[in-house]
Amino acid sequence: MAATKKERRNKMLVVVIGTFILVTLFFYFMKKDTEKAKEEAIKVEIENLLGSDIEMDYPSTPKEVIVLFNKLITCYYDEKLSDDTIKKVMAQERVLFDQELLNKNQFDDQFKDLKEEITDYRKAKRTIVGSSVGKSSSVEYYKKEGKEYASIIATYTLKDSEVTKTYQKYILRKDENGKWRILGWEITSPTDIGK
Repeated sequence: MAATKKERRNKMLVVVIGTFILVTLFFYFMKKDTEKAKEEAIKVEIENLLGSDIEMDYPSTPKEVIVLFNKLITCYYDEKLSDDTIKKVMAQERVLFDQELLNKNQFDDQFKDLKEEITDYRKAKRTIVGSSVGKSSSVEYYKKEGKEYASIIATYTLKDSEVTKTYQKYILRKDENGKWRILGWEITSPTDIGK
């Protein structure tokens, strides 16, 4: 017996609804797996950063210093960290700082300010989705009062209700052991890149 038009339409509707449900479930579980994998990768990155001896294996160029700095600061915003872990990451970050910056930025004050900033990021549902550091050829080297300095610009892509980019110019100074240390940074504009 041949199926009526109504029966064929009902079967087709069941197939369409079933397919829609299967596709929705597939993407739901894929997203969940991707988020889990990202969280796991961040945990591994934090463990690697905390387990490394930055001073012993110190970056040799200004660009490498800022690349490492970006890895450290990204940890704060990508994962809910305990206060103890934040302090450990911050201690690693401070290894990259020039003594002058360390003197102006006491550990407890930096921790308090950082906690406030992390809270603000979470309230705004803001995340750092990417960062990049200018090419090694874009580093500007100069001398002042017998000391060597370098500046380089890093770009940060932030996501909250929209995606935005922010640019920071880092100033580094070579210490007495020949290591480039972060002296400070300031927000800059994309027009300053390549100058």
